[in-house]
Amino acid sequence: MVNFQELNPKYTAQADKENEITQRLFLENALSKLSRDQRSIIDLRIIKGYSVAETAKLLRKTEGAVRTAQYRALKSLTKILDEGSKNNA
Repeated sequence: MVNFQELNPKYTAQADKENEITQRLFLENALSKLSRDQRSIIDLRIIKGYSVAETAKLLRKTEGAVRTAQYRALKSLTKILDEGSKNNA
């Protein structure tokens, strides 16, 4: 069998780039299905790395509300991603 990666290293780089773009679009689509509040929580806590206290202050919520919203947002996102991967399989 021919290993295209050995013949042309750019093949691997291009395939990796295409895979990265596909995954990013898949994730962006999944995030768009969350509520605005859930997207804000995911953005601040997971993507930007803010603490619960910082996120609560920015969103004018209690820390408990942020924790609960984060849990629910991640649960919803997991469900959306699982359903999407089943549909793409």
